[in-house]
Amino acid sequence: MATSFLFSLILLLITALSLPFPLHASSVDPLSAGATTVRYWNRKIPNNAPHPDFFLSLLSPLPASVSSSLSSPLSISPSICRSARLLCPNSTYFQSLSSTVFIDGCTFSYSCTFTYEHTNITIKPGIFFREQELKEGNVVRMPDIANELTTARSSFLPRSIADRIPFKAEAVKSLFGLEPNTTLAKAVDETVAQCQSSPSKGETKRCVTSAEDMIDFAVAMLGDDIVVRSTVLPNGPGESIMIGKVKGINGGKITSSVSCHEYLFPYMVYYCHSVPKIRVYEAEILSVQTKEKINSGVAICHIDTSAWNAGHPAFVALGGKPGQNEVCHWIFNGSMTWVIADKS
Repeated sequence: MATSFLFSLILLLITALSLPFPLHASSVDPLSAGATTVRYWNRKIPNNAPHPDFFLSLLSPLPASVSSSLSSPLSISPSICRSARLLCPNSTYFQSLSSTVFIDGCTFSYSCTFTYEHTNITIKPGIFFREQELKEGNVVRMPDIANELTTARSSFLPRSIADRIPFKAEAVKSLFGLEPNTTLAKAVDETVAQCQSSPSKGETKRCVTSAEDMIDFAVAMLGDDIVVRSTVLPNGPGESIMIGKVKGINGGKITSSVSCHEYLFPYMVYYCHSVPKIRVYEAEILSVQTKEKINSGVAICHIDTSAWNAGHPAFVALGGKPGQNEVCHWIFNGSMTWVIADKS
């Protein structure tokens, strides 16, 4: 029996290590649940594009054997919470939460999909800008693109676990032992409410609770020849920066994308929505003083704003009205956008 077990273990190792693993995914433990996600990505998006580090860092570090052996009904023990990098009471990540969390430049109590009207929103300088400002040599004010969730960031759960958790506020709070009126409990209420709200005109949205869910949604919206981009570093926020070389994705043509915004939750949840009629740019971010590159930014310009609310913060910041002008903004650290791969 011991010999049979040893043989099975060796076979498992050989199988895992022999699977097609691109070098850029070598930082993922081949026996982890995250490795299962990478293999899923390769099947669903077979274009051999690199898996960016910012995405790999979100994958579950749990051993695949653990994720498949959890009992039913599901329970999340403190050890599982630590191993899976989740936000649970008394965890290191949980303790770093502040009372106000910013996502994509707005407080968590406001939607970051730019489709809802609220009052008393503080619009930080540089959050919205015009397309013409994305020119090499221009000096512009860059907003604070750092996401405060990076200091309290959870990981995706393996899909096999996430799918077993009802996406209902009371069920999630009970499973993770969240006390009423705590920051995280309120965030769970807000996230579920936002996810269950109706989409805006022309929008298709989905809140994804696993990396596989996100991949599926992006493929359904854009096809399987896609890549994902983000502003990876928080460098240059809240100060004047110089725009370096600018590259228009897909030749700068009007295209569509799927943008995903991180929400505060015990495990990783992203609000993803299709964004039609946009142009996407990658721009070098340079120091004004030294002209050295300090970051690589991703910006989206919404060409058609006709369906936006007249009270949208962009119109407050830039002037104009729905349908009159394009509106651009940076993709914040922690958010990402999926686009059709460049043809070259």
